[in-house]
Formats: sequence, structure tokens, C-alpha cells
Amino acid sequence: MKSGHYIDPFTVTHSTPLLLGVVFAVFLSISRAVISEEFLAYMGFSLSGKDINVDEDLPNFFEAIKFSQANELIHEFHNMRDNYGFEIYNPPLITKLENIHYP
Repeated sequence: MKSGHYIDPFTVTHSTPLLLGVVFAVFLSISRAVISEEFLAYMGFSLSGKDINVDEDLPNFFEAIKFSQANELIHEFHNMRDNYGFEIYNPPLITKLENIHYP
């Protein structure tokens, strides 16, 4: 009885995406070890040595959040802390959210 544990390049099964992912990861690992970082940067495949400046003119988080969203975060924080014993947000963040005023 055949076990079916072989790689057939013409059969696509439910495990094919995993196989492709592993092959791609191995290829990237080998290429990073063989090809120098300077060459990758020269070809445009690296961000080393470049400053990333992201300015999207977005308002401050505490100015942009709606009161309903702030209340939802506050209630979620208190529920998780009181019922499950851990905090998913920083307590100073919740304090700031509790003290939000109308603009």
C-alpha cells in the first residue's frame, strides 16, 4: 500500500500552498546568505540606509477618536481586567480616554 508521502509536481492538493511557502522561505534564506546586502540595496530590494518619512497629516489619536469608540475601549479594558485579570491596554491610555473633552 502506497503512503502517498511524495512530491508530485503535477498534482495540486490541499498542502500545495504550504509547500510553496516553504520553498519560497528556503529560497529567501539562501539568497540572503549568498547575496550581499549592498547588492540588494543597489537593486532596490532593501530599505537599509534610507530614512522613511511618513507624514499623512492625520490628527492626534485623542482628537480624532469618537466618544463612542473611546467608551468602547474603556469598557473593554475594564471588562477584561475585572473578569479575566489582565489588561489589554495601558492604564495611562485609558485615563486619557476617560478625560477626553468635546473639541
